[in-house]
Amino acid sequence: MKVAENVPSVPEFSRVFPEFSNDLEPGNFGLYAITAGTGFYGYGKCSAGDLNNISRETGLQFLHDDVGKATKSIAKNVKVPLATQEYDALTDFEFNTGALASSSLLTDLNSGLYASVPYKFLQYVYTHQTVNGKRVKVLLGNLVTRRSEEADLWIFGIYQVYGTEIGQLH
Repeated sequence: MKVAENVPSVPEFSRVFPEFSNDLEPGNFGLYAITAGTGFYGYGKCSAGDLNNISRETGLQFLHDDVGKATKSIAKNVKVPLATQEYDALTDFEFNTGALASSSLLTDLNSGLYASVPYKFLQYVYTHQTVNGKRVKVLLGNLVTRRSEEADLWIFGIYQVYGTEIGQLH
């Protein structure tokens, strides 16, 4: 059952979403690299330059700001109603990938093909790296897990982090 006529313009997460998103995006308050040549800090915030260590509070503020950007993207691009768990799954996906606006996932969703969305999540499990001077796609296991958990949330309303259930909407 859809619970909204339109996607909310102000974030209306479930009570479980903040824990779900925070646990999937572990905080690291110094600069770290996930892929060669890309630096991250806080809760997965990409850095084009060097950063010194940041405080936990600054990292949480960056997370809040980035999730806010994701919800604005959803409000702008999604034209169909969403149930709470669908909204939460889509928010986490957009927060993590930033790919919603140009995705076939969005095209399917706006066409009313809700059942295809969980499968579309699973297309976003790769990164690109340069190996021997060639750009190649590399499967990231942690993204397979994350996309699977977003898909489970979309379908079943079960919030889980790395296989451990942390809540349900029902």
